[in-house]
Amino acid sequence: MAHDIGIKRKRFQFEESIEVLVGNNEVKFTVPQDLICERSSFFKSACSETWNASKQPIELTDADPQTFSEYLKCVYQSAFSEHGESKPMRCRFRLYILADKLGDLVSANLVMDEIINCSDRISQIPDDLCIDLAMKSTPSNSPLRRLTRDYYVFEADAEKLEGCSEEFVL
Repeated sequence: MAHDIGIKRKRFQFEESIEVLVGNNEVKFTVPQDLICERSSFFKSACSETWNASKQPIELTDADPQTFSEYLKCVYQSAFSEHGESKPMRCRFRLYILADKLGDLVSANLVMDEIINCSDRISQIPDDLCIDLAMKSTPSNSPLRRLTRDYYVFEADAEKLEGCSEEFVL
């Protein structure tokens, strides 16, 4: 017997969709508007009458289509889409950066948890490419930047830390 514990879930209508053009080649994604706007403050603003009264496609030319596809899986499933350890840590970092950029705290947190869990499973800290991504693509107070720095402070050897920028270590 199911018990009603008073949790109200939003009912999505899926009646309206938006087109999102992603990457330099403008790969087209059609996304349920109410679902994406519920999760992303960027899309909520981009779909508003003030910004997009004519319902033009939304352009994300600086995003990678594969990363956006992974982002949509995260939104649809409210979980990180796991495909074993075959995905490099960089893919997880890119996904976090995109979710953060789109103002989707739920997805960003899901991906952050996956970064930590993956690092624990494979006993490996993020590599130099991940550090570069975090440093170049996030603000100084970013949780991703802090996590990356924490990994290196607690797990890297002194030689590895010597090559890091002062901004990273501080």
